[in-house]
Amino acid sequence: MRLHLQYVCVFVVCATSAAISVCVCVCVRVCVCARVCVYVCVSHRYPVLLSNGNLKDQGDLPGGRHFTVWVDPFPKPCYLFALVAGTLFMRERTYTTCSGKPVALRIFVAEKDLGKVDHALDSLVKSMKWDEEVRVG
Repeated sequence: MRLHLQYVCVFVVCATSAAISVCVCVCVRVCVCARVCVYVCVSHRYPVLLSNGNLKDQGDLPGGRHFTVWVDPFPKPCYLFALVAGTLFMRERTYTTCSGKPVALRIFVAEKDLGKVDHALDSLVKSMKWDEEVRVG
């Protein structure tokens, strides 16, 4: 696993030969898929904490720290694991699936890139709609 510091964010990238070891409690090979639960605990210097899956819990801790818990219900190989912590800004939109289920779509970017997010969200909504039309008919 490699740790990259870029701007005010921390990115964790798992190489194909590396095992996941960032409070993840699972080691996998490239050919093995696993469900992942990630507990991220850092200083408030990194206000946004993101990882794969669904946000299950978050809160403040003593000593100026905070945490998030992410649970990814879909098995994935280790090279698709991601963790981002930093000062990011979010834009959100809700998409309603053809079955009527609302889905929150969120894109996190550096402040300088906020002007590009609406186009990205429009594209995401169009691709989700297309995917449902093709698969569901």
